[in-house]
Amino acid sequence: MQPVNLDKIFNGLKTLTPREHEVLNQVVSGLLNKEIASELGITIRTVKEHRRRVMEKMEANSLAELVTMIVTAIVRIKPTNRGWRSRYSYASSNS
Repeated sequence: MQPVNLDKIFNGLKTLTPREHEVLNQVVSGLLNKEIASELGITIRTVKEHRRRVMEKMEANSLAELVTMIVTAIVRIKPTNRGWRSRYSYASSNS
């Protein structure tokens, strides 16, 4: 696996829609598509489509790579950067 490029991660995150951010948050939290669909009030097919777009926009080749990107970004970001933490709920819920 290649080293994680934080600029690439943050640039990818900027391209996501609000719904894609919600789905990403749920995916990183370990929820199944069925659980995400129920939680967000959307169909499983819609969840899969959002996940596909997130993977594409983040340039991740696997779910493991996507989670590694997000976790690495969370670990490397300074805790005082409240703007980032408030924008990405998975950062504030896991720190």
